[in-house]
Amino acid sequence: MILNAQLIKVKIVPAVAICLFSASVAIAAPSIISVSGSFVDGQAVTISGSGFSANPAVGTSSLEFLGGAKGPIESGTSGNSFSRTNWSVDTEWGNDIQYSSSNVPWGTKVLQMTGNYTSSGSGNPEAPLYYKFPTAVTSSDHIFVSWWQRTTFTGNGQYKIIRFTPTQTIIDGDGQDCWFFHNNAGGNQFTRPLYSSSLWPGFSPAAPQGTWQRVDLDITTSGSSSGSVNFSNYVPGSAVSMSSNSNWQTHYSGLNWNYVVWQNYFGTDGLGNMTQGAVGFKDIYISHGTPARIELCDSSAWSKRTQCQIQYPTSWNDTAASIQLNAGSLTGAAYLYVVDSTGTANASGYPVTLGGSVASGPTAPKNLKVTVQ
Repeated sequence: MILNAQLIKVKIVPAVAICLFSASVAIAAPSIISVSGSFVDGQAVTISGSGFSANPAVGTSSLEFLGGAKGPIESGTSGNSFSRTNWSVDTEWGNDIQYSSSNVPWGTKVLQMTGNYTSSGSGNPEAPLYYKFPTAVTSSDHIFVSWWQRTTFTGNGQYKIIRFTPTQTIIDGDGQDCWFFHNNAGGNQFTRPLYSSSLWPGFSPAAPQGTWQRVDLDITTSGSSSGSVNFSNYVPGSAVSMSSNSNWQTHYSGLNWNYVVWQNYFGTDGLGNMTQGAVGFKDIYISHGTPARIELCDSSAWSKRTQCQIQYPTSWNDTAASIQLNAGSLTGAAYLYVVDSTGTANASGYPVTLGGSVASGPTAPKNLKVTVQ
């Protein structure tokens, strides 16, 4: 006897319900599917996934990085003055920025400035560190700057930290964005292009003495009122401190910023005077045009990170990016994040173990059920 053949349809669906979305769909956050390479400091790692967006700065002069095990700071000679293309140091006040092996948070070297007040000659401690943008930052642009620093000072006064300026200057004036810290009154202040009237008092981050901390400064420039300024401050072991302001004029129309200056000025603000100041730098990262970047962090959740090391990208497209690993002080278990051009990161980090090689892909799906039709 011949049995009639019946077609058996097998459909595999996840146990979790599938939702159908309307035509209005938000752009997805970055997703990491797999990684490969050697998770050893300075070695190459490739990250694959989706939603990475574009990063036009990669492979161009719009991206500058002084960090990493093989980077410009680590390759310097302790006691020598810092020197690099597009960078300069002003020693007019008798202070210098040098490669140093003192107070090193990881690796073997930092950039270090130390100065003391003198009643004649140099006056207050100051040693500006200038970076000249290869392409000027316009009034409809984006600039992301990140760095680690350790600061100590004596006395009460103001510490001028960083400014964006059309010319190679440290003189306050219109057309600049500048961040000050006052330890006697007012806390942090951020001045915008209309110098005399545009202050942002009391925002975080603070400047804890003697502690290595990371600062991110993300500016969308605008000559009208559509600009924004976002700060993030990492002190390892503490929650990330963030402060933002939007709908701001952050630039002058028709005016370009040609320099970013770490001013390193410890001085008077009318209420007091700082008589000694020292600042160390590590892992300075400058991205002109986009905040897109790759981070290696200490937490499996982006929202709970307390320490992250920014990575140096060597290639980048929407589905893959390659980096030269920068472990910093992280050891053992760590988590990878891709931050896209909007500043959005994958909510959950991709787990890796520092010190070994990895070649992995997505895990097999779970909680499947079979239905016979």
